[in-house]
Amino acid sequence: MRRKLTAGLGVAASLVLAASLVPSAAMATPAHAAAGRPWMDRSESPQQRAQQLVAQMTLDEKISQMHTTGTAAGGIARLVPGIPRLGVPDFRITNGPAGVGTGSVPTQPNATALPAPVALAATFDTGLARQYGTVEGVETADVGHSLIEAPDVNIVRVPQSGRAFENYGEDPYLAGQLAAANVRGIQDQGVLAEVKHYAANDQETNRKTIDEQVDDRTLHEIHLPAFEAAVKQGDVAAVMCAYPSVNGDFMCENRYLLTDVLRDQWGFDGFIQSDAGATHTAVGSADAGMSLELADNGPYDDQLRQAVLDGQVSEARLDQLLVYRLATEIRFGLLDRAATTTPIDAAAGGAAARTISEQSTVLLKNAGNQLPLSAGDLHSIAVIGQYANTAYPGGGGSSHVNPLYTVSPVQGIRQRAGSAVTVTTADGSDTTQAAAQAAAADVAVVIVSDAEKEGSDRPNLSLTGNQDQLVSAVAAANPHTVVVVDSGAPVLMPWVEAVPAVVEAWYPGEEDGNALAAVLFGDVNPSGKLPVTFPRTEADLPAHTPQQYPGVNGTVAYSEGLRVGYRWFDAQNIAPLFPFGYGLSYTSFRYSHLKVTPVLGTHGSVTATVDVTNTGTRAGADVAQLYLTDPAAAGEPPLQLKGFQKVQLAPGQTRHLSFTLDQRAFSIWNSAAQDWTTVDGRYTVSVGDSSSNLPLRAPVIATRTAGVRYLAVTGPQVVAPGGTATVTTTFTNTGDYPASQVRLALRAPAGWTVRPEGPVSLPVVGPRSSKGTAWRVTAPAGAAPGTVALSASATYHGVDGDATATGAASLTVPSPSLAAAFDNVGVTDDTATDAGNIDGTGSSLSAQALAAAGVTPGATIEHGGVSFTWPAAAPGQPDNVVAGGQVISASGTGDTLGFLLAATYGPATGTGRVSYADGSTQSFTLSAPDWYSATSTGNDVAVTMPYRNKGGNVQQTHVVNVYYAGVPLQPGKAVTGVALPDVSDTASSGSPAMHIFAMTIG
Repeated sequence: MRRKLTAGLGVAASLVLAASLVPSAAMATPAHAAAGRPWMDRSESPQQRAQQLVAQMTLDEKISQMHTTGTAAGGIARLVPGIPRLGVPDFRITNGPAGVGTGSVPTQPNATALPAPVALAATFDTGLARQYGTVEGVETADVGHSLIEAPDVNIVRVPQSGRAFENYGEDPYLAGQLAAANVRGIQDQGVLAEVKHYAANDQETNRKTIDEQVDDRTLHEIHLPAFEAAVKQGDVAAVMCAYPSVNGDFMCENRYLLTDVLRDQWGFDGFIQSDAGATHTAVGSADAGMSLELADNGPYDDQLRQAVLDGQVSEARLDQLLVYRLATEIRFGLLDRAATTTPIDAAAGGAAARTISEQSTVLLKNAGNQLPLSAGDLHSIAVIGQYANTAYPGGGGSSHVNPLYTVSPVQGIRQRAGSAVTVTTADGSDTTQAAAQAAAADVAVVIVSDAEKEGSDRPNLSLTGNQDQLVSAVAAANPHTVVVVDSGAPVLMPWVEAVPAVVEAWYPGEEDGNALAAVLFGDVNPSGKLPVTFPRTEADLPAHTPQQYPGVNGTVAYSEGLRVGYRWFDAQNIAPLFPFGYGLSYTSFRYSHLKVTPVLGTHGSVTATVDVTNTGTRAGADVAQLYLTDPAAAGEPPLQLKGFQKVQLAPGQTRHLSFTLDQRAFSIWNSAAQDWTTVDGRYTVSVGDSSSNLPLRAPVIATRTAGVRYLAVTGPQVVAPGGTATVTTTFTNTGDYPASQVRLALRAPAGWTVRPEGPVSLPVVGPRSSKGTAWRVTAPAGAAPGTVALSASATYHGVDGDATATGAASLTVPSPSLAAAFDNVGVTDDTATDAGNIDGTGSSLSAQALAAAGVTPGATIEHGGVSFTWPAAAPGQPDNVVAGGQVISASGTGDTLGFLLAATYGPATGTGRVSYADGSTQSFTLSAPDWYSATSTGNDVAVTMPYRNKGGNVQQTHVVNVYYAGVPLQPGKAVTGVALPDVSDTASSGSPAMHIFAMTIG
């Protein structure tokens, strides 16, 4: 249902229902549905309609629907052209998350510039989050678009991040509740919301290449809950996969996070879209579940069609990816109505922007009741700073909104102060002049700012330029100095002790000046709370080593684990400058009468009630915050936010608030079970108005918990043809109640045999215990090299009734030799070059050039102290392995495992594994320089050729190389196998691929 935003008589915008623009399923089927378009029949489900529609598309039409195209203001056009013959309209996407952005049109439209999302987070108000979404949704529809890329819910792990202003702060619970409300506000308007950037997109430095190493528990407890809330509570239509790798897999190819977690664990039924240019391979992204690529001429354009024709992506998989998106569009009525454009209601959007900005403003310091100002007591005000005469609507990058109008701080203050008060202004570039102007005024308001933008991080948390010196000079000149900070994240404040009042206004949007004046003069009582911790120094931050940020050798270690933001400061007992949840008021509040359900039972919940009283003389709002402390055995940080409520109170008024904490609030993530479980023990509920001011506490005892039951499958990674491996299935019960009637099963592919070596029926598995069974798994004598899947199950009776746990593992049948695994043609005769394809574009080594260098099929090459046999393959036949995790049988004892290899499209690096006869393994890192690089220091060149072959019997004069790499082996141990690094053959998309020609032990 589309809601129209209208301006009210006051500063707040009100929402009124308008006529529904989303056709009802009960409406009559249009005539064209009966005329050969059954997918237009609204009595069918969105899934059925989408399936019928996709079934009528040609392959080229399907490919056209898998990626955006064209150009727009600032870069890639967010347009998927329609298919007129099938009645499929254009699908148009606009940037977010601070309002309508560039979208799919050449000229960016003007729209309401809302305060930055971090400002919305500072309101701690889900009602305002929904109103924020309503503005976004209404105006997205007004400019004729179908989807807005919002909200952005990445955790502010690194406050230097250039996009911290787009996020909802450092706490996953706060971000999740605001995200769900924002999504509902957007989607109530009949347009799609898209939560981003999934997942761990926490820095701009090297964002397209960085590998975020995050343990599974930290992912689920810190970096994923806000996305989960958007899915489960907000029913978000779309999810954007991000640029970075997470644990070695690029996010848009990360099957674990896109399929196992997003779809299987959370039940997401919308579609997945890439960030702009974040797709690396068509096959990898299709396998992971990505439905739409945000790019023109990317892998879903130039690779996907051929991948379908080659059978690398089945057409059934392609159809399913299309159905995900089209069913979502149909659910929102986008197939049943034509997009139209409508003039944006500037007054209504501006009123909402002003309310949100007012409610987000945080009063950080107010010594001597410097604020609020009284116009009747003032004669002059000096407003100083770069943004005194210019509104600061938002940060830079794709979230930029062209505002319909702006109100600068000077405009807002001058209008509110009235004609009897002289308001002077200076940009602060001349510190001496600014100090003199401040000295001549009754009050000085200094506006300072940081500069955040997509694409780069701030070098540090200090204010840029002369701003710190400016504040100090003005404060020395005028004891009545108010500092207003327009920032998207924490900044350092070396001058904080010298000024009586400090206000954090964030990036306040187009109504900047009016909102600021309302707070400074007390028309609005400040009630914003910090959604991020402000540190005293950068050394106090959780990510304070190069390994943690910005990363070393392309990898970032999330070694702070669960201790992000205030969790870190509490755990390390570090006093911040201003804590999470903090914010002063022009009035005062008292918290009293906390009552909490004393015992948490199985599948139970806890109710906490508290009274909040306004003990001051002004009306105002405060945010009641509830935190939970877990038992020490849980291994959690000292405090975690689990509830918040914003309450408006008149002087002397008391409100009775109630919080409900479900079982999830008392649960930690169990990575082995891939589920949530509760730890027995004493929990503490604390309530107050910030993470550091919690005057009320009460215990909750979790005496017996259900826990989770899971099945683990372990065994060797390799089994030879005809060989036998021992695989163990272990059933674990983490709860306080027994699991009975447990029956285990293990299944392997046809032709394999599976025999248990122990009991498969277990009468009982007691509380917090495990039992298992070993199985003998035998491979067929003729088993082909490759990986096979084993699946296990355990049926049981537990406290919840009958249930099933599942597990899985894989066994790899090795290739008998490296030559048996050859899958690429790297060498061709100069007169027949078309078979070559070492780089994905038809290039190859020249057999003649190799021969001139003394290398012929089957030749012996001595290098690095080891002896290699060059592939005996004739030119034009497979002669190398593209390293993709293959396991190769090997035998021998020596000091070195040697390789002859080369990479294409840049250097390639990956991790392999050596297996020894005693059952031990050894990991190793293997690197290959680019074959096309000229000989250079540091590259151990084994063979150099003066030219290479290209398709059509063309020789290109350029030095190409084969390199040597050696891996030290453990002394005296016999090698039985080598698992090659998994460096996919992605050369055709411009990503490195590793080619191995020979391997030996010497």
